[in-house]
Amino acid sequence: MEREAPNRDLTDLERRVANVVRFGVISAADYGRARVRVTAGRITTGWLPFVTARAHDHVTWCPPEVGEQVVVVAPTGDLAQGVVIGAVYQAAHAAPEDRPTIDRTVFADGSTVAYDREVHAYTLEVVEAGRIRLQVGPSSLEIDAAGIRLRAPRIDLN
Repeated sequence: MEREAPNRDLTDLERRVANVVRFGVISAADYGRARVRVTAGRITTGWLPFVTARAHDHVTWCPPEVGEQVVVVAPTGDLAQGVVIGAVYQAAHAAPEDRPTIDRTVFADGSTVAYDREVHAYTLEVVEAGRIRLQVGPSSLEIDAAGIRLRAPRIDLN
């Protein structure tokens, strides 16, 4: 009996070490609870939280999507205690930029938001069916394929 315990302990240790960092694919999402399941080989995790840029007084929302390749970190090697820490570029979903001075987001519909700090330029491109809306209190600027609408209690043109 004593000989089996060290083997069992070694097997558990090997499993835990293998699970400290896992690459996998989001297989299910519960956005209401901000949780996802990840499939890595033959293993599918339970519901895990995912990292966001900010989660206190300033909160961001950019959840991983089903089919997205991610990294799961489980410091103790127990995947039930893991967290999804980020997405990984892959051949089917390559990086949208190759210069470090540009911060770019490309949305599924083709719209993009980019800031190039080298030339101090902010660019927002929306697909033809979309619109851009800026609003401060009762004042608003709306742009779409039909035109530009400016609404405000007072407009100064200088």
